[in-house]
Formats: sequence, C-alpha cells, structure tokens
Amino acid sequence: MNKKTVINCVGDSVTEGMGLYGHHTADYGASSYPARLNTILRNNGYTDVEVNNYGHGGECFPDVAARMGAV
Repeated sequence: MNKKTVINCVGDSVTEGMGLYGHHTADYGASSYPARLNTILRNNGYTDVEVNNYGHGGECFPDVAARMGAV
C-alpha cells in the first residue's frame, strides 16, 4: 500500500506568496515557493506527495505556531 506524503509549508507572506498567482494554494505551476516545490516534485515523478501552503502574511513565528495548534 502506498502512503501519500504530505508537506505543510508554514510561514509569513514569503511562504504565502502574497500577490502572486495561486498564492493560497500549492497549485501546480503557480508561483509561491510551496507551489514551486510541488511543481519540482511532480516533474521528478513524486506524484504521491501533497504540498499545502499555510503561509499567512504578517505573522511571526509565535503566531504561526499558535495557528498550527502549539501552546
């Protein structure tokens, strides 16, 4: 049985790709770094990988950690 690998990219506006096409998703061919990571992986045969973009502009590390469930 093949397991899907999930990569969750968290961070601020750089991760989010603010102002770029498809910045809230990791759509194939879009411009944020999670989207580019997704494109690179798919182009190299890693079709069982899911890349999620959880970047949010204006957040610092404690904000990101809290949003992701940290105490």
